[in-house]
Amino acid sequence: MPVESELNTKVALLEQNVDSLSGLFGRLDDAIDKMGEVSNSINQLLAVHEERIAATAIDTGELFQLVEKRREEQDAMEKELHSRITTQSREIKEELRDDYKRLVDAMSEIKGMLRTGMEANQKVQSELESRLKSVERRQWISVGAAMAGGFIIGTFLEILSFFS
Repeated sequence: MPVESELNTKVALLEQNVDSLSGLFGRLDDAIDKMGEVSNSINQLLAVHEERIAATAIDTGELFQLVEKRREEQDAMEKELHSRITTQSREIKEELRDDYKRLVDAMSEIKGMLRTGMEANQKVQSELESRLKSVERRQWISVGAAMAGGFIIGTFLEILSFFS
């Protein structure tokens, strides 16, 4: 009997251990169920986040395309502006060059006109000087003739007064 009682004790201990393990297994089953629920919630949360990430990726792609489009438009506008500036600069340089040529031509024309005017003035001045010299010569001749006439008349009067 001692073996039987020992066996009974062992069986009782085993039953007690099995009872305590069944409570533990129940709690483990509850924990596994809760972990499954948490796992499902995490999966749902991950799905929502994946959708948000996908939407963000699409938005980011659209924004990148929009930024790229704006950059290309800006580049085109810069090229157009550069072209306009270059064209305007070239046109202004040509106009300045033409204006400079016109000014030089006008100055040359004015110089020619001044030379012609100066030559005409010199010719007129020469003519006036020669006329003035001839008038002066006539005056001196007239004065000389008047003096000679006066001298002759004075001398003739003296000669006449000798004869008379």
